[in-house]
Amino acid sequence: MKLAQIQEWGKLQCIDTDAGDTMQSSTLCTSNEDSRDASYVWYTLLVDQNERHKRLEDVPVKQILFGQLEHLYLIRFNTSCRPLGFNSPTTIILASIRTCDVSATETIPGLDIHFYSRLQGIRVTDVQNIQGLVGQVPCSTGNYPWAIIDQNGMLPGPVYIDEDDVFAE
Repeated sequence: MKLAQIQEWGKLQCIDTDAGDTMQSSTLCTSNEDSRDASYVWYTLLVDQNERHKRLEDVPVKQILFGQLEHLYLIRFNTSCRPLGFNSPTTIILASIRTCDVSATETIPGLDIHFYSRLQGIRVTDVQNIQGLVGQVPCSTGNYPWAIIDQNGMLPGPVYIDEDDVFAE
């Protein structure tokens, strides 16, 4: 890491969709009160099902998460970094996201709206795990003062392939 160049970015645009969502980090960019907060995103991670039980074997499960994008870091390795698995110069972009504590029970049938009461801890992930922007609005439903509106619909997330899987044609 001593030889890496690190920059913090405020915005990043997805170019793999027609919409071209521009995500903003909440710490470097501010939005007007009457405009959309482009720092709320949905992302997928492989989370250890046994993360609370350190002695048990890792059981990775795909999880869809929502959160507020706080930081975007561009890290450029000008030479190989074998301890991290980079055998040649490479560039990665990491996102620091404060995860929403989403209710598993409070829902509106037929709508892709999720309710949350607070922001939890920070997860750092490859920016490629971010699937898109979501809306975040205040509400007065039960114990949940905030709602996340996912306009992406039930889009399929990324498919994770185990390195041991073999595909035949």
